Amino acid sequence: MADHADIAGDTLEVCLADAERRARSKSAPEAQPDFARWDGATCVEEACGVALPQGRIDAQRCRCTDCQTFLERRK
Repeated sequence: MADHADIAGDTLEVCLADAERRARSKSAPEAQPDFARWDGATCVEEACGVALPQGRIDAQRCRCTDCQTFLERRK
């Protein structure tokens, strides 16, 4: 029979695995929703079109920081 320490350890392991999965998904390259239209150098949002800084392009991001922040807050 499992004692409280075993149960706590198992719970912690599950929580850490979930946190790692979420962190990895945030740093993964973005899938471009409208690849045919996207030039790879500007934000994909219709009303934006701001030139992306080289750091965001290198990180394979398709939105400027303002549009990405808005998207994350909306979720």
